[in-house]
Amino acid sequence: MPLVLILTRRSGEPPSNRAPGRARLLDDIERDATSVVLQQFDLHETNTFLAAYGWADLDPDLVLTVLRVTGGNPLFLGRVAVLGLDDRQAAL
Repeated sequence: MPLVLILTRRSGEPPSNRAPGRARLLDDIERDATSVVLQQFDLHETNTFLAAYGWADLDPDLVLTVLRVTGGNPLFLGRVAVLGLDDRQAAL
């Protein structure tokens, strides 16, 4: 039976001291995996991404703040966009 696993890992994170075998296991998995590395978004990409979630016409300083808080990480940006849909200005 075919199987697809999607795993995420932040680059540069040290292995956990509580799980000494975790780093070795991840290394074993990555040896046979196809990696897709997400790059940080820049200001324009962040603005475009937020607009796709209905967050258009935001103050440029606000977009810059979101970019700084999330580090341009698309996963974090998506979470911010989804969690703040009711009151956009207050959420940000």
